[in-house]
Formats: sequence, structure tokens, C-alpha cells
Amino acid sequence: MSTYKEAEMEGADLEGVYLVAIMCISYLIGSIPFSHLVAKRHGKDLSKEGSGNIGAMNVWRATKKIGPLLTALIGDVGKGVVVMAIAFGVSRIQHFSPSLTLWLFALAAAFVVIGHNWPVSLGFKGGKGLACLLGAVLFLNPGAGFAAVGVVIATVWLTEFVMTTMEFKEPMPRKAGFKGLFKKAFSVLGSQVLGRIIGIAGTLPIIWFCFGHQLFWIALGATIIALLKHVGRVRRYLSDLAVGV
Repeated sequence: MSTYKEAEMEGADLEGVYLVAIMCISYLIGSIPFSHLVAKRHGKDLSKEGSGNIGAMNVWRATKKIGPLLTALIGDVGKGVVVMAIAFGVSRIQHFSPSLTLWLFALAAAFVVIGHNWPVSLGFKGGKGLACLLGAVLFLNPGAGFAAVGVVIATVWLTEFVMTTMEFKEPMPRKAGFKGLFKKAFSVLGSQVLGRIIGIAGTLPIIWFCFGHQLFWIALGATIIALLKHVGRVRRYLSDLAVGV
């Protein structure tokens, strides 16, 4: 009987080791500053460009080129995919229970976002973690990932439309051309932080009702961490609106 209990305790300890290991691995992978490296290759220091954010959107602001933007975006999304693939592999090899597997996925998603937002490689000054979060969700459920992107884009553009109407800004000329429309699209996605926050928060109930409770709990922690990184920007945005009024 004592031998059985000892084996059970040893198994629990080993599971704890795997959980800690996935946290460390996910954080270190999240700390790989793809956006910083891409921008540096093009002679730009993201900390001194645009919003100062170390993320794919700021690569666009700094370079105004599609190639660097896509490279940085693929790298950041890829970090989320990789850590979830590692977590999936560990859970399969070790035959973890469904509840333990859920914890493994949730910790992997949360810590890759933490690594991206506060990377040890850049003195804990990073991005906002949305691309990493997207990668994690895409790995588990591509449909949920694309739905989340759609919701965020829709709320960003709706919020921008409302703000533009309220502030009586001139709408974009109809004959702006593809290049003009493309630049406008990324300008809005990058600057409309309030719409982005609403969209990110709005994806959670959609995931809950449409894609399952397990995916919701896995994404919840990482989503909260990503939203927290937006708080300062939202305050500045609302402050600017108040000054304008």
C-alpha cells in the first residue's frame, strides 16, 4: 500500500516538473524578439519608432513594408504555435489526463505571451502578445483563431467609424487605390486601441459558446495578460479624446 502511495506521489511530482518546464520553455520561446530582429535588419530600432512597442504592428509603422511586417507576424504567431505543439507532444507522450492537459495548454499559452510582453532578451520591454495568443488558439482550433481575427477587425473598424463620425474627420477618398487602402487598414488596426480591446474581450464569449469551454479556459489567462499590456495605451487614448472634447 505504501509503495502504491509513493508511486502516486512520485507521479504527481513528475507532473509538477513538466508543468514548470512548459512554463520556462514557453517563456523563453516567447522572449525571442522576432519583431525587434526584423526591424533591426532594416535599420530600425522599434523602441524609438512609432508606439515604441516591440511587435509586428510597430514593424509596419517603422518600415511601411509588407515583407518585414509579414516576417515579424509569422515569427510571433509561430511562437504560440510552437509552444502549444510542445505541450501537445508532452501530454501525448506522458499520457496526461484531460484536466492536466488543459493546465499544460493554459500555462503554455499564458507564458509565451508573458515572454513576448516582458522578454528577458530585451530587458523585459516587449510587445502586447496578441500574435502569440493567436498562434496558440490557431493550433488548438483554427476556426476559433480566424473567428477571433474577424471579430477584432470588425470591432476596430466599427469603433474607428464611430470615432471618425464623432470627430468629423474627413473620410478616406474613394480613389485612394490599393496601396492607400492597405496603409489605411494597418494604420487603423495599429492606432484604434479601444476597438482592439473591445474585440479581444468580445472573442471570449464567442469561444465559450461556439468553440467549447475547454478552449475558453485555455485562452482566458493569456487573453487577460495581453489585455493588461493595453491598459496604458487605452488610458492615453481616452485622455487624448477628453482633451479633444
